[in-house]
Amino acid sequence: MSPIQDFEQHSRHLFEADLPIQTRLQMAMEVRDSLEITHTGEYLNFLKCYFRAFSGVLYHITKPQFSDNPEHKLRNIVIEILNRLPHSEVLRPFVQELLKVAMHVLTTDNEENGLICIRIIFDLLRNFRPSLENEVQPFWTLFVKFTRILGLL
Repeated sequence: MSPIQDFEQHSRHLFEADLPIQTRLQMAMEVRDSLEITHTGEYLNFLKCYFRAFSGVLYHITKPQFSDNPEHKLRNIVIEILNRLPHSEVLRPFVQELLKVAMHVLTTDNEENGLICIRIIFDLLRNFRPSLENEVQPFWTLFVKFTRILGLL
């Protein structure tokens, strides 16, 4: 994939409502396999184009799955992509929304995707703590709830 024109077109296509799940899955795998772009000057363009599409896939286009099927694989790949984003200053404008997406998936998805989201949340809190001060409490409340359910607290 090359500059922003391809990002824009590819991300719009990924977000199309009538796109078959297998095609969407293949497109997400293409993005995952070319994540080295996030270590270049194109990282901001990548985020501007894909972040909305990834959020849309997780919030609106797919539903949490509890079996291994193409929809689960798509959600898992998108979450994996979000987990692999470099935590540089380029990510800062997207941090609040990334935290919300991770919290949403953590509270609705299966264990596999939830664990990846815990990593995303901890990495965000470690790297962007001052800008996330107001968002920390819901995570800790959820964390305490989970530990109580598991009998760890």
